[in-house]
Formats: sequence, structure tokens, C-alpha cells
Amino acid sequence: SETVEPRMTFGYSELRALRRGAWKYIHGPRPELYQVQQDPTEARDLSSSHVDRLADMRQTMRDLIAAAPALRGRGTERELGQEDLEALAALGYAAGVVPVDEDDPHYWIDELDHFDADGINPMDKAADIRLLYAALANTEEGSFEVAVEKWTAYLELNPGDAVALGGLARCLAVLGREEEAIETLQRALAIDDSRCDDHQMLGSMYARTGRTAEARAPLERALECDPDHTLAAFNLGELLLLLGDPEGALRALDRLAELAPDVAKTHSRRGAALRELGRHDEAAEALRKAIECDPQDASLRLELARSLEDAGDLAGALAVHEESL
Repeated sequence: SETVEPRMTFGYSELRALRRGAWKYIHGPRPELYQVQQDPTEARDLSSSHVDRLADMRQTMRDLIAAAPALRGRGTERELGQEDLEALAALGYAAGVVPVDEDDPHYWIDELDHFDADGINPMDKAADIRLLYAALANTEEGSFEVAVEKWTAYLELNPGDAVALGGLARCLAVLGREEEAIETLQRALAIDDSRCDDHQMLGSMYARTGRTAEARAPLERALECDPDHTLAAFNLGELLLLLGDPEGALRALDRLAELAPDVAKTHSRRGAALRELGRHDEAAEALRKAIECDPQDASLRLELARSLEDAGDLAGALAVHEESL
């Protein structure tokens, strides 16, 4: 048997295991050997006292891997048709060449090239892994106070885990511990500046706590690293309207309109930015799109009427008021 989850999830070494009768051999950075009939909980590692058996089972595992057929899709080539090439080119791959992550076990062609285990032994990190999964489970079920305890305990063992810091920050934010959430997000981003969601959340937390001038940079950074981040686009547009920068707001909201064209709020906030810029006809058009998206929202009709009044279309504004009655 084999598990690559430790490498895929944590960056630790993968593990392999072989059973032969009453014996179990675990192949990892530190090989282990257990007599599982007498020791079903695998509490006593016998590798140092059964060196020959350990070496024999290790060689057996290597021979089995060598004799096994290549896993489907590994080490095989197929001719790419024109449609395949065009699809890959649309994704930015030149000549249909898809980059391969050599550290990803799913792409290993010859598993024997990776037989000698390297990296951190997952067996040494069992307590960390249990804490992490407990923190994730508590967060998922809404037990945020308990989740904070688990995240904190995990981070004491793994202080450089930016993902875990982001998880802790989200729980702190839900609990209203905003300043702690901000400090935790700052720590996460100091470790990994590419975490778009954390930039977005930090900007939102700054805005929520009245630090509006500080909110702009992380929201812009979130959109820089992920131009399709709808929440960052919306929050940045709202923030810039608040800061008196309708041109900047409109840029963010124009992007949002591309990402979420069927959301009324998208168009209503674009209308607000256009109105601030004195572009009243365009503001009215944006509000009409908002009404198309949500015809039941009476407030949108009031906004449209005000925009038409600003544009000097009093008859149009009156008609909208009459429709609202």
C-alpha cells in the first residue's frame, strides 16, 4: 500500500507499506518493522532487532514496484489533435506542452526513481496532523472557539504555516476578535504574499475597523494576484467610493461587472460611481441593468429615478416613480 497524502498536503515524505504474514514493513525516511499479530497497535518498532528481515522486505517492496505495470497515464504519450492544441493554447500552454510538477507523485513516471524516501517523516508529525484536522473540522462545524484553540496549538508547532494562520484569522474574525485577526493575517502574508484570499480579508478587516486608508493596498493586491476575485473587486469598489475616488471605484466595478454580470449589486454600485463622476446617462443604464437582475428591489428604482433627475430627464424619473407605485 502507499499514501502520497503527506507529501501532497503537508510537503512531508510519502509512505509505503508491505504486509507479509504477521509482519508489516513501513518504508519511509525512517523504516519501521512491526509484528502486527503480537503488536496490532504498532507500538514496538522491531527494525533494529530484525535487520535482515527489514532489508528483505525492503527489497521485496522494491521488486514489486519494479514489476508492476506503469500506472495509467504515467509515462505514456498520445497524439494531440488540433482541438486539444487549441484548447491548451487558450490556457497559455505553448505548443500543447503542459508544465509538470516533478514533486507531484501523480506525475511520477518511474516510481523507482523516487523509492528512497526523503523529506520529513509523517510518523513524526502525527500530533501536528491530528491538531490540523481537528482545527479544520471545528471550523467547518462552526465551533470557532474550539477551532481557535486547535489552530493556536498547531501553530505553536508549525509557526510558519501561512495556511493555518489564515484559518485562525477567519475564526478570530467570526468571533469579533478583529485586531487579533488583522495581526494574524499580517503574519500569514509576511510568510506568503501570494495568498489572495488573505489580502482580501485583511483589506475587509481594515475597512470594518475604520482603517479605510490602510484597506486599499491589500484589496488591490488581492486583485493583482487574482484578477477574477469577485469579492475583492466589490470591496475595493465600495472602499474607493467611500474614499472619494469614483474613477478608481469604477475600474474595480467594471471588472466586477465582467465577473458577475447577473448580480444586481454589481450594476447598482457601478451606477453610484458613474453618478459621482457626473456620467448620469451611463449611471441610469447601469441601474436599469441592476433592475433587470433584481426587479423586486424597489430601492433600485429610486436610485434610477434620482439618476434620471440628475440627467435632466424629469419625465423619465416620473415614469419610474409611477412604476414603483
